[in-house]
Amino acid sequence: MIPILNQSLFWDIHVEDIDPVKHKKWLIERVVQWGTLDDIRALLKIYSVEDISQIVELSRTIDCKTKELWRVMGRGRNSG
Repeated sequence: MIPILNQSLFWDIHVEDIDPVKHKKWLIERVVQWGTLDDIRALLKIYSVEDISQIVELSRTIDCKTKELWRVMGRGRNSG
């Protein structure tokens, strides 16, 4: 099972069916777009900042404001 705190993000599926490798892109997109800061922290325990940043940047489902926020957060995390 994945360590995502906000189970309401996955209202439409069985959480135990999520495979972090097989569903990587989908999982990152959903958590980054709709999750809380705690969900992002949990996501960072599974994937690297680089992995998340790459998927966010190439995603067609994540909105521009969320992409920009992630760019700023990623820069801050990499510089510290």
